Amino acid sequence: GDVVNQDGEIGKQFEKWLTTKATEMNSLLPWAQLSNYVTWPNKEKVKENSMIDDAWIDHRTAREYTQHLQQAPFIHFPSCEKGLPGDADPMTNYRYLGQIARSVAFDTVEGDKEFKQVLRDFVHLTPEIMEYAAKVVSILGAF
Repeated sequence: GDVVNQDGEIGKQFEKWLTTKATEMNSLLPWAQLSNYVTWPNKEKVKENSMIDDAWIDHRTAREYTQHLQQAPFIHFPSCEKGLPGDADPMTNYRYLGQIARSVAFDTVEGDKEFKQVLRDFVHLTPEIMEYAAKVVSILGAF
């Protein structure tokens, strides 16, 4: 938290350690939602369901949150790494910007609805973020 934010070198060392450890444990997941989506409970069940279409997938790669990952002591989603513009490799762009509600493909309508309800009810931006966003919108305009 604060120590890492105050000392960039400590932050870099921690990030290096975290990436190395997650790689050793096979729990390094550069799965940014702009180029990937998670299937729940797995790819086969989601494919059988046909709830999602090609427009929803939008050239993204399907990923699975496997039993191995569920049992791992931790998983690491590296962030703010960027490949070259137009790079087709989904593993080179792990910026987590995008609509989280479009990040998981479920095998049931109920699962999809429950996920979105949890996001609606429990995931909120801090008041400071909303304040800054309002200032930006007041300067730039809504659209």
